[in-house]
Amino acid sequence: MYVKMRYFTGIFFALLSLLIVLGTPLSALATTQTQSGNVTINGIIAGPPPATAPTIDSPSQGQNFDYKNISVSGGCIVGLIVKVFRNNIFAGSTTCQAGGNWSLQLDLFVGRNDLIARQYDFLNQVSPDSDTITVYYVPPSIAPSLPGESTTPPVETVNFELNINYDFTVIGVFPGQPFRLPIRFAGGTPPYAVSIDWGDGTTSLYSRPNSKEFMTEHVYKYAGLRTVTIRVVDGLGNTAYLQFVVVVNGKVNLPFNFSIFEGGRLTIAWPVLALTGGLGAGIAAGILLERHYLLKRRDIRTKRTRRSTRYKK
Repeated sequence: MYVKMRYFTGIFFALLSLLIVLGTPLSALATTQTQSGNVTINGIIAGPPPATAPTIDSPSQGQNFDYKNISVSGGCIVGLIVKVFRNNIFAGSTTCQAGGNWSLQLDLFVGRNDLIARQYDFLNQVSPDSDTITVYYVPPSIAPSLPGESTTPPVETVNFELNINYDFTVIGVFPGQPFRLPIRFAGGTPPYAVSIDWGDGTTSLYSRPNSKEFMTEHVYKYAGLRTVTIRVVDGLGNTAYLQFVVVVNGKVNLPFNFSIFEGGRLTIAWPVLALTGGLGAGIAAGILLERHYLLKRRDIRTKRTRRSTRYKK
């Protein structure tokens, strides 16, 4: 009974110190006790959102294009997901690479496109916006427009431009479970050919007589980050393109894990956030409080044992 009380006392003080320091509740909290007697606590701590904005380094400010699918790239915080918007409409997402950079292909609207980027952590907390980069897409079929002139294309051109319309957040799925993906696009001339690269080496192909929304489904076998790419081609050869990131959860997920052992030793494995500053101090304080409490209990038990021995004599 004493050993169990010692474990749960350690849990209490460690959690109390975390809550005091972070001022944030632990979500998805669970405790398990192994055969060796270790008590393990699993949970998610919602840390602060990303404090810095990503950058858009390419294309350059005011650049003109006569084709709609362009490459956009910039700087970011390694491991986060970068989403790009044009005219406040989602244009695609990708992951920040090891060198602190990101790159993706996206489709422009006809006329003016105001591009901004935001980066998200795995709790979907968002950073500030990047600086706005304004570019112009003028198809060869219409008269060119310069940045100083009117950049609003004819209404009929906008209405019939082939586009895929989505706003994906950080989508989380599980291996072995169906991932249902609705396909929505508009404009262009039927019939349509739709291809989906699921990011795991498999591709699905569909032939559609019209632009009516339809549902697709895919099962991932393994955990990891997957970049899904949707491409739609209409009867005239016009193409629409969209890519976004899917998080396939695995056995070892984003929550931190820590265990309190018989010796009062606290070990932490935290794959995303670093153990720094006040959090480390708070955990240390929790351990000291636990130690103080256990020492007092040991003194009390020692005194009781001595009294019992004296009475027996």
